[in-house]
Amino acid sequence: MDAGTDAGTDAGTDAGTLPTINSFTATPSNLATGGGPVTLAWDVTDATGLSIDQNVGPVTPVTVGNTTVLVGVTTTFTLTASNAIGNSTMTAEVTVAAVPPIQTINGTVVDNNGLPVPGETVLIAAASFSQTVVSDGNGAFSVPDVPTPYDATVIETTQAIQYKGLTRPDPSLTAFIFLSENPSGTLSGHFVGGTFPETSAYKTDFIFASPQTVKNLGDQPSGTYSSTVEWPGPTTTTGTLYALQIHNLSGLPVAYPGYGTLSSVTLQVGDTTAGQNVSLSPVTTGTVSGIVTFPTNYSLLFKSVALAVTSDLTLPLLSDSSADAGFIYVTPVISNTTLVLAAAATSVAGEYSASLKTGQPANGSGLEINIPAAPLLIRPANSATGVTTQTSFSWTPYSGGVYEFRASSGSGPAFYVLTAGTTATLPDLSSAGLPLPGSTEYSWSIVGLAPVLSVDLLAAPGGINNLVLNLSESVSASQTFTTAP
Repeated sequence: MDAGTDAGTDAGTDAGTLPTINSFTATPSNLATGGGPVTLAWDVTDATGLSIDQNVGPVTPVTVGNTTVLVGVTTTFTLTASNAIGNSTMTAEVTVAAVPPIQTINGTVVDNNGLPVPGETVLIAAASFSQTVVSDGNGAFSVPDVPTPYDATVIETTQAIQYKGLTRPDPSLTAFIFLSENPSGTLSGHFVGGTFPETSAYKTDFIFASPQTVKNLGDQPSGTYSSTVEWPGPTTTTGTLYALQIHNLSGLPVAYPGYGTLSSVTLQVGDTTAGQNVSLSPVTTGTVSGIVTFPTNYSLLFKSVALAVTSDLTLPLLSDSSADAGFIYVTPVISNTTLVLAAAATSVAGEYSASLKTGQPANGSGLEINIPAAPLLIRPANSATGVTTQTSFSWTPYSGGVYEFRASSGSGPAFYVLTAGTTATLPDLSSAGLPLPGSTEYSWSIVGLAPVLSVDLLAAPGGINNLVLNLSESVSASQTFTTAP
């Protein structure tokens, strides 16, 4: 771990001192080939603002805190602490191992919940290399002597998911399925504080979050609740309850009468965990304001704000469907939280594009949410016929992201290709028992995901749905094609 150096600019005067960065660390500081999640942590005094480069942006709290980022290549992060006197900086480096020419691949197949999936067929291919394996009872598989980069495809009777150009030795490949029925238990209790019973001008965001699940328990107007929670995996789950009451006027927040959490809440399958009472304390408010920009042929669909209580859990604050590109919103000022601002727009042709600004403080002005254009489909032409596994599909670029090629049919298997490029072909899986059906109509589209700089990061531990960053998403319009007889 490289804690770097603390460098000050604009030397202090008798009127005050520069911020002091006591520490700035990256954990882990060394990653295997392909990269993965890294926690950036800081300890700072006398700062009024903090930001981290490499597209991380502003972070809070301005004293002691952390944030999680995805790192795919060796990267040096710089923390800048500022106050009225000036800035101080410190760096932390993350080293990602070089790509070996040949390696043993020890991977795992997981479902949409991140649970291991046994008995899944996986095809590993690179140039002239090709080997099919089946995941064991723990969802694991191993293939030796694989040239790098390689493609990995999870194959089922109804779908195939292909990861293009992987380099990591430990891919976690997501099969787009859910395993058997989940265990469940019941939570009950009441709120202490806040404004209850609620009128129509109030609502409460109420969420249970554990390592296995995030469950929205819904508004509880009476102030007393009893809710069933399902979770994948073990017979018990332990997590935290989060509650935030919002007072709305004309559909937008004007105050937050109460916020509270209750930790170490354990659910047992089939049981009721009673007496889980959440105390709510009044919240001071701030404001954020700015503007949304989007392509000229798009119409603004919505603007939204959420409260990030952890790196991967948010509570929704508002959704504004007005056509006004400018915005000013009342926000909660809560220790150790940040805001996630989002906006989405659609085009006449049916493209959809959304953009996020994460890590924003509760007070901020002049913010800009820039919505990029969604990918445009280039070829084959709409309603093309005679399509085979040799047919090239292409689309326009989407800034800072990777792509999910989707092809689905009402009568044939679905195909998904995850790629960093702007071209793809339908996987040829005849040798693995999933040939492309003949004379079958398909629809296809492209999803752009950002910020994700490599497919390796989509195969980080836990699978696609375990990505710790909020992602911006853009979806092309759909077109059709028919396969060759």
